[in-house]
Amino acid sequence: MAHLQVLIRRQDDTLGVISGTLNTIASQAGLIGQEVAEHSEMLDDLSTRVDGTQSRLSKVTKTMQNFITKNEDTRSSWCIGILVVILIILLIAVILV
Repeated sequence: MAHLQVLIRRQDDTLGVISGTLNTIASQAGLIGQEVAEHSEMLDDLSTRVDGTQSRLSKVTKTMQNFITKNEDTRSSWCIGILVVILIILLIAVILV
């Protein structure tokens, strides 16, 4: 009978240790859950900011494309005009020589 009481006491002690361990794990799980919730909020905020930045970047890219297109047309016209003037000067120089 004494041997049985010793076994029961050891089981009680072991169950006490297991209970403490489970309480610690439950506490850690709660903390991990809070961290996950905080990181989820931060990721949502970051996602919102990235979407806003992407929208602004798209607008700026479109504006730059329009600017480049307009300047290419203007530069091409000036380049052609200057080349025509140079060609006329060269033709006159060849005719006079």
